Amino acid sequence: MSQVQHDWPTLKTEYITGNLSIRRLSEIHDIPFSTVKDRASKDHWKTAKTKHRDQIVEKTSAQIANKTAKKLAKELTIADNLSDIIKTALEDNEQFQRYIVHVKDEEGNASDERIFRKRDMKAIGDAVKALGGIVKIKRTIGSLSETDQKSGGVILLPPTLPEPQPPDTTHEG
Repeated sequence: MSQVQHDWPTLKTEYITGNLSIRRLSEIHDIPFSTVKDRASKDHWKTAKTKHRDQIVEKTSAQIANKTAKKLAKELTIADNLSDIIKTALEDNEQFQRYIVHVKDEEGNASDERIFRKRDMKAIGDAVKALGGIVKIKRTIGSLSETDQKSGGVILLPPTLPEPQPPDTTHEG
């Protein structure tokens, strides 16, 4: 009686990289469950599957962290550039006294920039609001801990503690 040859490397790969149980794998390939189970145990398929999944999670987390870090760097660069623009505008003492005035000239309508003594409170309010937004962005980015930045925003929770047991109210004696 000849022994049936099975493609064990293929079965092992299907088990490790897929979502099939040993039982389902044996059904698909029409191999007795005990035969596949014994081979999986002998060759440590479960350990290999766990290792494979851990590697996938690690690589995925690294990719997410890298993408998040790049996004945060871009946002911080934008916030810095906006800060510089507002700083430059504030260095001009007449910035909030400048108005665009529409005047009619011989050729039709034209715009003219004029400086008045009155301050443009709306423009000052807009600048304050923009500066507040920039500060909020910088504080949000700056408040991320190094661990949060490396994990790409994934927050790892500590293991839960066991439920406290009620005190023993029975007394011997």
